Amino acid sequence: MSLNIATIRTALKTQLATALNASTQPLNVYDYPPDTPSLNALLILPAPAEDGRYIDYHGTFGPNSLCTIGFRLELRVDGGQIDAMKQMDLYLSSGNAESVTTALEADKTIGGTVADTYGAGWSIPAWFQGADGVKTWYAASFDLVLRKNR
Repeated sequence: MSLNIATIRTALKTQLATALNASTQPLNVYDYPPDTPSLNALLILPAPAEDGRYIDYHGTFGPNSLCTIGFRLELRVDGGQIDAMKQMDLYLSSGNAESVTTALEADKTIGGTVADTYGAGWSIPAWFQGADGVKTWYAASFDLVLRKNR
């Protein structure tokens, strides 16, 4: 087996986009985010998996060595303060069609690309401003750890 990061990232995007775009509040899901993503958006970014590393290749050595890889899902919502907060609440809830968490839980193997997936929870949403000094968005993030035998 191998660890193909691009395949995992694309499968994660497909799983999330398929579920969320079938909801009443679709998202632009980016496996490789552009400099200025179209909002509302979900960005898949590298993040520490364990011990501060993005990828840990040898949880165990041998032909089936356990690998971990980390991704951060960054949810960015556009709009005025109240509307953005209401929109964020829909995405951060669970059990509804707009829920990012529910979309993740639908297949913890991410289309069979990993053995399992786990994450702790969402960060506290906050407002951010783009480098242009004009564009603002409301954002929260969720760190995922994916495990696979290599």
